[in-house]
Amino acid sequence: MGCESQVLNQDEGIDTVAQEFKELDMTEDEEKDFFEKEEEVEKGVGKKKKTWLQSVHKGVMKRSSSFTGFFGGAKPSPGLADEENAVVQKVMSNRSPMASENGGVRIQDPTQATLVRSVLSLMLRQMGRQLLKGQNMMNVSFPIECCQPKSILEIAAMQGGYFNKFLPRAAATNDPVERLRLVVSCFVASMTLTSGNFLKPLNPVLGETLQVDYEDGAKAYLEQTCHHPPVSSFLLEGPGAQYRYYGYTTFAIGFGMNKMLLKNRGLRVLEFADGGKIDIGFPDDRWGNVFWGEMHHETLGEWVFTDEANALRATITFNPPPKSKSSKSPPSDYFIGCIDKYDPAEPEKK
Repeated sequence: MGCESQVLNQDEGIDTVAQEFKELDMTEDEEKDFFEKEEEVEKGVGKKKKTWLQSVHKGVMKRSSSFTGFFGGAKPSPGLADEENAVVQKVMSNRSPMASENGGVRIQDPTQATLVRSVLSLMLRQMGRQLLKGQNMMNVSFPIECCQPKSILEIAAMQGGYFNKFLPRAAATNDPVERLRLVVSCFVASMTLTSGNFLKPLNPVLGETLQVDYEDGAKAYLEQTCHHPPVSSFLLEGPGAQYRYYGYTTFAIGFGMNKMLLKNRGLRVLEFADGGKIDIGFPDDRWGNVFWGEMHHETLGEWVFTDEANALRATITFNPPPKSKSSKSPPSDYFIGCIDKYDPAEPEKK
C-alpha cells in the first residue's frame, strides 16, 4: 500500500495507466484472423490469398475515388505532390542501413527475432486471447529467455549520452526559443541510444539504485521506487550545476494485430540554473511484425516539449499524414516539428 500511495502522490492518474489500453480492443473477427495467420506461419503456408470478394471491394473503392474526382471532388495540387515526393526521395536517399524500409529500426539479429517470436507465441497460448484485448503486459511475467542483460534503469541512463553536446549550449543562451530548439535537438538525437531494443530490459527490484558518471562530469542517480506499476525515478545533474533533469517514468505494454505497443507516461523536467524549465513529453513506441514479417521498432505519435513560463511549445509529429493524396508516403520514422507560442488560458488550442 505504501508503494501505491507514493505513486498516486506523484501523479493521480498513474494507477489508471492500464485502462488506456482499451483503445487496443479487437473485434472477434480480428482475433480470429490473428490466430489463423499465426497458425499459417507456423505451418509454412505464408500469406493468405485474397478472396474474390476482397478483390471486388478493392476495385469498387478505386472506381469510387475516380468518380469522386470526376464529379468535382477535391483534386490534389500537382505542385504540392511534387514537393512531398521530393521530400520522400531525399529521406530515402539518407536512410541508415539499420532502418526498416517502411520506417523504424529493423532487428539486426535473426536469432533474436526467432527467440522473441517463440516466447511471445508461448505466452499467447498460455494466457489466451485476453492479451489481445489491451491487458497491461507489465502484470504478466516475462520469460527470462526474452530479456537482455540490462535493467530498465541502465537503459534510462543511456538517454543522457548526448546531453554534453547540447545542454551546456542551452544553459548558456538567454533566448528561450533557441534554448527550446537545442533541448528538442538533444532528445531527438538521443533516440538513437535507446532505439532498437528487441529484448525486454530486466525489471529492477523495488529499491534498486544505479549511479552513473558521464565523461563531462555529469552524474545521474536512478531508483526503482515502485514495483507495480513499475516506476523509475531519476535525477541527472549537469557539470557545474548548469542543469538538472529529473522526474519519474512508467509504462504499459499491450498487443495489437502483429504488433506490441508501449505507452510511456510520467514526469520529465529539464531545469536550468537561471530557473528556466522545460517539460519533456513522451512519444509512443511500437514493435511491428512481432509474429511475421520484418520485425522493427518505431516511435510514433506526438512528442511535446513545453516551456510554460514563456508560453512556448515544440511539437514533433512522427509519421505525419501526407498533404496530397497523390504523393508518396515517407517511412514512419519521418517527422516534422514546429515551435509555437500558445495561449496559457487555452493550452490545448493549436
